[in-house]
Amino acid sequence: MTDNAENTPNEGAAAEKAATGKAARGGGLLAPLGLAAFSLAAAVIVGVMAFPDSDGGGAQEQAPQRSRIILPVPQVLVNLSQSERKDLLQATISVELETDDEAEAQGRFNELLPRVQDQLLKILSALKTDDLDGSTSMESLQTRIMDRLNSELFARGDPRVTSVYFTEFVVE
Repeated sequence: MTDNAENTPNEGAAAEKAATGKAARGGGLLAPLGLAAFSLAAAVIVGVMAFPDSDGGGAQEQAPQRSRIILPVPQVLVNLSQSERKDLLQATISVELETDDEAEAQGRFNELLPRVQDQLLKILSALKTDDLDGSTSMESLQTRIMDRLNSELFARGDPRVTSVYFTEFVVE
């Protein structure tokens, strides 16, 4: 058996020259270092994108989520304006409020309830029977009530009336 470890003088010189050429260029060490640096940079970028709320993410804080609550108003009964037959309107209304603090909004609403009812009586008693034809007039009435309550009673902004719902609406 011949020993493969033995090299002829020419083969040994060629192998040594090849080894020293790689070592002189740093080719054996440069490729793994480049790959490691690229991998580290990619990991940092993915980490920042995946976790934007961490200290290094730079994402801005989001505003607290506002909640909505629906509160009922006691039933309203009014005479319609300029009605020859003395028509009556009976309505049950609920008001949706958007707020940062539900308990505070409910307390404020209960505190203002007599004034809410007063505004509703003023708006509804000014209506004529002809003003109540169709869904478009109902939507207009809801918007009018919402705007009046926001401007007269909830002008400072919290809570805000976002919707008005009729749960009962009868003209007799």
